[in-house]
Amino acid sequence: MEDAPLMTTADRSQNPYTAFPAALVERTQLSPHFTRLTFAGDALRAFGGTRLDQRMKLVLADDRQRAAALAAPDWLTWWREQPAEDRPQIRTYTVRAVDQAAGRVVVDFVTHGTSSPASRFALTAALGQEVILVGPDARVPGHDTSGVAYRPGAAEQIVLIGDETAVPAIANACEQRDGSPARLRAFIEVPTSADILDLDCRADDVITWLPRLAESGAPTAARGEQLCAAVAAWAAAHSAAGAEAGAGPDAAAGDARMATPASGTGETEPDSGEALLWEEAEAAGALYTWVAADAPTVKQVRRILLNDHGFDKRQCSFMGYWKPGVSGN
Repeated sequence: MEDAPLMTTADRSQNPYTAFPAALVERTQLSPHFTRLTFAGDALRAFGGTRLDQRMKLVLADDRQRAAALAAPDWLTWWREQPAEDRPQIRTYTVRAVDQAAGRVVVDFVTHGTSSPASRFALTAALGQEVILVGPDARVPGHDTSGVAYRPGAAEQIVLIGDETAVPAIANACEQRDGSPARLRAFIEVPTSADILDLDCRADDVITWLPRLAESGAPTAARGEQLCAAVAAWAAAHSAAGAEAGAGPDAAAGDARMATPASGTGETEPDSGEALLWEEAEAAGALYTWVAADAPTVKQVRRILLNDHGFDKRQCSFMGYWKPGVSGN
């Protein structure tokens, strides 16, 4: 997740995000393409523990840049004022775990070699290397909702759709149910079958993993192809007509039916300009759908759900976490 909206801490009463000094203290290889990093620091005792899909920033700065950014009244203003060639790299991630008592924050990285700064850092940075984590400040009101798009409300059925960059958020959503009786259905595309992780789910949750590469390493499908096909099949069984007929393999399990589509739902495509597709919705009925992946795949899933099958836009969140071929701050 490399291009989600930046956040400033110029006025903490309005934006409860803070630049926290931290150091890398632990690395765990979860799978061929997932690397877990643990960061520690006394300041992280104030790092908010909401998790879910809450966004945070990793700032890869050298000693001089880090000192200047932390000393500035507003780290983002400082960053923007630097010459482009001298700006530290910034990447966006999901908070995977927080231990406030120990001053530790855990982030799961999708790694793909050492050609990009963030993946190289995740795979090769020395333990003890200092960084800046920009994240929710537990001392500031609103820290628990800022940067959070996942809002299922009282939905009876939660559907999570994502690629590997969405796995940390999906894992959090599986774990953080707070006694909710909602049923959970997830479709997750990952690079290989070896990247299928053991999620902490309920017995009645249904998780479909969709590896892009076979065990032999041969590609089974292009990026997003299997995810879109699986979503289309599910949507056909749970659109207004399919749900009415009780169609589809999940119907017997009692999946919630979608609400009647609202007027004007899904008949227009999002702007095809440079901005990422990012539409946050709050559950307005029995079904809540959360979608996060590369921008082209999210756009296609949006078309499948809203245009092809008439799902209610008010119940669907669409987040383009990144764009193929585009890296940067």
